[in-house]
Amino acid sequence: MSQKEKIINEYDEKLEEITKKLFKSPIKMQIILYLFIFHEISLSQMTELLQRPKTTLHHHLNQLENENYIESREQKTKNYREKLYKIHPYLLKFIKSEDNLMKINIKTNQKHTLMFIIKSFSTYITTVLDRLFNLVNISSENNVESLNEVFLRVYHIEKNQYQSAREKITQLFQDLKKEKIISTKKAHLKESYIIFNIFAPYGNLFSSFFRK
Repeated sequence: MSQKEKIINEYDEKLEEITKKLFKSPIKMQIILYLFIFHEISLSQMTELLQRPKTTLHHHLNQLENENYIESREQKTKNYREKLYKIHPYLLKFIKSEDNLMKINIKTNQKHTLMFIIKSFSTYITTVLDRLFNLVNISSENNVESLNEVFLRVYHIEKNQYQSAREKITQLFQDLKKEKIISTKKAHLKESYIIFNIFAPYGNLFSSFFRK
C-alpha cells in the first residue's frame, strides 16, 4: 500500500478520533480554520492572527503535522528561513466533503460540532472586524477609497417570512458560486473581499430585551 493510500485509509477509519481531537482543542480548530481560509501561513502570521504565544502555537502546529493533519515547507527569505504550513491535501479533501461533514455531525453530536464551529468562526469574525476597525481608524480624509469599499448592513425579518427569505438568499449565493463570482478559494487573494452570511434567531438571542 502506498503512503497516499495509507493516509487516505487512516482518515476514513479514524473519522471519530480525528474529529474528537480537533473539536476538543479550540486552538487546533482555529489553526485549521485559518489554514483553510488562507491556504498557507507561517508561524509568525499565525501568532499575529490568533494573538497567542509563539511557543504555544508552535507546539500545536508540530502536533498537527506529526498526525498528518497539516504539512509544511521551508521558505527562504533574505535573512532567514521560515516554515509555511497548510492543511494536508487529503485532509483538505476530506473536510470539503459534505458526506464527511454529515458523518462528523452524527458521530460527534450535531450540537457539539456546531458549538466548536461557531466558536472558531467567531474568532475569525473578530479578527476581521478588529482589522476593519484599524483600517477605518487610520484612514484620513485624503484616503477615503478604503472607507468607500466598506458596506455594513444588518437586516431583520419576521418569523413567518424567514424560511422563504433564507431559501432565496441561499439560492443567490449558490448561483454566484456556480458563476464563479464568489469562492472560498479567493480568500488568499490580495484584492479579495469578504461577505458574511449568517442566519440566526435574533429574537431568541435577545428575548429579555423585547416585550412579549
